[in-house]
Amino acid sequence: MVYNIAIPSHKRLDVLKRCTLSFLDRHGIPHSKIYIFVAEEELTDYITLESEGYNVCIGDKGIHKQREAISNYFDEDEYLVSIDDDVNDMIVYGVS
Repeated sequence: MVYNIAIPSHKRLDVLKRCTLSFLDRHGIPHSKIYIFVAEEELTDYITLESEGYNVCIGDKGIHKQREAISNYFDEDEYLVSIDDDVNDMIVYGVS
């Protein structure tokens, strides 16, 4: 299954690295599958992540507009997982 992971972030590069990116690394998610969306004026803060293989994309200000920018960035037939920048683990309940 082809999928990508989209993470909107706003002035929380340290939180993003410590939580979500660390969590995804622990589970072996390739950096090339991870797209981090930031407002244009924050690009210089986050662009260093590209040297680690992450995709840093310009979105819009405000979470609603940012999520809309994420939806518009990917093709309609692509599988997309969208998570916040402060996720440090996931628990699955009720799976047999």
